[in-house]
Amino acid sequence: MTKSQIEKFAVGYSSYPTDCVEEVLKITNFDEDVAREILDNKEKTLAIWQNGTIMIDGVTLCCGYDFAEDAFSKKINIGYCPICGRKIKI
Repeated sequence: MTKSQIEKFAVGYSSYPTDCVEEVLKITNFDEDVAREILDNKEKTLAIWQNGTIMIDGVTLCCGYDFAEDAFSKKINIGYCPICGRKIKI
């Protein structure tokens, strides 16, 4: 995705700086549908922009690491992505 395409996509999210929108797009591998879902949720967007990551259905968004059943166990405290080390905020 070129810089102009990123800027065009960011126009729809004027409440966020362009570099924030770009970071979300990079983490989602430029999947615009997933990026929209995240950008529509302020809490998720801020978590990623603050150099963190989120989990969707037990899978980290940053690296795609699948925690499987451990993600849903209340006994295990998952705080960081085991691949890149980003803090899992949500």
